[in-house]
Amino acid sequence: MRNQEKDAINMAIKRQSILETGFRLFTSDSIEKVTMNNVADACGIGVATLYRYYKTKQALVMAISAWAWECYTETQGLLPDETDICHLPPGQWYEIFVDTFIDLFRQHKDILRFNYLFHLFVQHEKVDPVQMEPYNEMMKGIARRFHQIYVAGEKDGTFREGVTEETVFCTTLHLMLAVATHYAVDLPDSPEVRKTAENELLHLKKMLISEFVSPGRCNFSGRHEQKEPEETEKKDMKFIKTYMMAPKSNQHVTASMV
Repeated sequence: MRNQEKDAINMAIKRQSILETGFRLFTSDSIEKVTMNNVADACGIGVATLYRYYKTKQALVMAISAWAWECYTETQGLLPDETDICHLPPGQWYEIFVDTFIDLFRQHKDILRFNYLFHLFVQHEKVDPVQMEPYNEMMKGIARRFHQIYVAGEKDGTFREGVTEETVFCTTLHLMLAVATHYAVDLPDSPEVRKTAENELLHLKKMLISEFVSPGRCNFSGRHEQKEPEETEKKDMKFIKTYMMAPKSNQHVTASMV
């Protein structure tokens, strides 16, 4: 029994090493360019050993994606679990959810870059839905936690009447992630770019809260925010409404791009 426990511990350590190394390699170069041999060499193991853990490169990529997001959501408190939901009002939890994407840009650009490369890989390789299960289960876990916020917010009037859970969750997730990813992946890292990105993310946050949350139900402080011209606010609100009215297939494409 002791040898079995030791073997299980060693396997868990090796699996963790594979996930961390694969994430680093895929993020620093690109998922398509990095081979299983590259990952095995960087881990200091034979490629046959790597294939015992992950039968295909697709399986490895899916596992890394689920692992990276799970690590982030667990350590950063992305959304409340059943025991946390009562500690803060729903409006504050929604603001925390939106702030997550600003934190991703500030502190975790590697996750944004990997997520971008991940979706390119999925599209290019036409990944089998069965292989996508680890990633899909992780996303369902985030959606289940958001559901608690929405139910509580719907009950106490935090969310505006007539706004569905799917609309709030998908619009917030896709738009904030798209903007954060654009600045993290497409543009060089510089003080000017960081300042522009944070201002845009904070402005989008204000627009989302204004669109979905009833007045007085969210303690949005507008920190670091500069007053935007009224015309800009109208333009951004129109963009959000256009996204909300778009066919679900188009929203899926937007999500896949980020």
